[in-house]
Amino acid sequence: MTKQSITSDEVKKLAALSKLSITDDEVDKYSRELSDILDYVSQLENVDTRNVEPLLNVLDQVNDSKPDEPQPSITQKLALKNAPKASGEFFQVPEVIKKNG
Repeated sequence: MTKQSITSDEVKKLAALSKLSITDDEVDKYSRELSDILDYVSQLENVDTRNVEPLLNVLDQVNDSKPDEPQPSITQKLALKNAPKASGEFFQVPEVIKKNG
């Protein structure tokens, strides 16, 4: 198993891409921690799983869903009744994406 290593420069690049400001001490700390995580994943790659059945869910729960059948619905007027703001037949929400120009 080869020791995985994340360099300080890689941590700084990740921080910049994530728009995070981190100290030099944090860069060193995260470099060590991310390298440890990669080492652990590398160990997992060596585990023999040929006789292990794949899991869809780690819990013993079964999705007991009922058939998808049309049901009566509320009217548009009733749906908009408690809306903080409506515009005609639609819910009006604050602008999230600003338009350029």
